[in-house]
Amino acid sequence: MIRNRWVGVGVGVGVLLAVVAGLTTAQQFLPRPSNNLWWHAVYNAGHVPLFGLFSLAVLGLTMLLVRRPREHHHRHYVFAFGVTVVAGCLIEIIQWGAPARTAELLDVARNIAGSAAFLLLMATFDPLMARGSKKTVLRVTSVLLIAVSLIPVGFAGAAIVRRNAAFPRLSEFGTWLGRYLLDARNIELEPASLPESGAPKAIPLAARLTFGSDRPALLVFRSPYPDWSGYERLELKAFSELDRPVRLRVRIVDEEWHPTVGDFFLDVITIEPGVNRILIPLSRVRHVASGREMDMTRVDQIVLSAVDAREPFSLWVDDLRLE
Repeated sequence: MIRNRWVGVGVGVGVLLAVVAGLTTAQQFLPRPSNNLWWHAVYNAGHVPLFGLFSLAVLGLTMLLVRRPREHHHRHYVFAFGVTVVAGCLIEIIQWGAPARTAELLDVARNIAGSAAFLLLMATFDPLMARGSKKTVLRVTSVLLIAVSLIPVGFAGAAIVRRNAAFPRLSEFGTWLGRYLLDARNIELEPASLPESGAPKAIPLAARLTFGSDRPALLVFRSPYPDWSGYERLELKAFSELDRPVRLRVRIVDEEWHPTVGDFFLDVITIEPGVNRILIPLSRVRHVASGREMDMTRVDQIVLSAVDAREPFSLWVDDLRLE
């Protein structure tokens, strides 16, 4: 009996170490997906099953190593949950010092949700933990935790479907799903806002953008429709009530870009007072300063930023589109 118990302990330790090794590999060494929003959401949702399996491995090991009275059996689950929460927090803390990683509080929440969901589900198969109607409550709670963790995947998927349907329009300021693909940093975005003085009726206006000046102002178009082949120009219509011109920097990258100087398309456009129709030839976008030719079937990101904004200013713009 003693020998069999230690064999079980060895197997349990081996499984736990394998799970830890898998978690470490997934978190630290596997490459993150590209800036495709949906794949990022799926990648992040992977925290739930990974830490759920980790907590089950800890649970199995503690049951093998520690004998508890029946009335204290639930402490195995509490211990496994606590160990998983601590391990998840430590992994995120370690990632603060890793240049290729990003630590997120939401990842900690996903780790906790995965651990709780898997342990609750496991408890419904443990006769010492749940019986009768308690099983149903625990299983429903487990499913809800997993479902809530998958909500960002659903939102991202719906936004990508909407993006595809809107092409060759690359951005939509007027819809919630369209704004889900926008990341405004130090920029206030007001969809379907019109200037008080009124622009010419022939110029459609989708949003008002107010650029701040206290820190860099960026508008990131995440996961634009990637295949721009067959199109000739990128168009942006803008209206300015200012009595002076302002400059915006446009940066475009593909999935192959590297954070080196010149490995992306970069241009500065000037918005004059009144109505502006900015056209950027894709033949210019294709040839980046580093000498590499951009893959126009895998465009990954567009960034608009203010140049030398000394005070806040507003512009009215239409959706970005290809021609």
